[in-house]
Amino acid sequence: MSTLERLLRHDRVVVLASLAGVIAIAWVYLLLGAGIEMDEMDMGGGQVMVMAPPWTLGYAALIFVMWSIMMVAMMLPSAAPTILLVSGLERNRGIGHGVPTAGLFTFGYVLVWVGFSIAATLLQWSLDRVGWLSEAMAATSTTVAGSALIAAGIYQWTPLKRQCLKHCRSPLAFLLQHWRKGAWGAVTNGVRHGIFSSAVVGC
Repeated sequence: MSTLERLLRHDRVVVLASLAGVIAIAWVYLLLGAGIEMDEMDMGGGQVMVMAPPWTLGYAALIFVMWSIMMVAMMLPSAAPTILLVSGLERNRGIGHGVPTAGLFTFGYVLVWVGFSIAATLLQWSLDRVGWLSEAMAATSTTVAGSALIAAGIYQWTPLKRQCLKHCRSPLAFLLQHWRKGAWGAVTNGVRHGIFSSAVVGC
């Protein structure tokens, strides 16, 4: 086995172990309740109603953190093959270390997910304020729920969806065509590809 092959294998193991650790921590955080404590109201007769806390700056911050970590937990596994590809390409080119570049590229993905989480938090707050969300964060209006499904269905037929799928299905072509060198380039590449390929944003 050549030195390059050993380095590539080492990078792959480090990247996979790092991703697995982050994903596991994210899921543990979510399964433990994401730091959100629901209020309980005694309705009498042994019945208890669980209620979400009122919206305050602190509660909004908790919801934002919950959305952000949930995005990492759900999306990082699907992004792992592309992140490994970035690590291997950088090491194979001999212009940088694969692991740090993969980390910076992943940070670009995370920035996209954080942006989505801000939008999701604001939307959740708005829907809750007008009474369109239940205590379980489900839509109380069939019109709102149906409209969301129709909009998602229409999006499947748009040119934007086809463009996103092109980059999602062929990350190697995207990386070879749009790759930018340096630390800032790796972050920028992560943001650009994250916008196209993240399920909640593009694909």
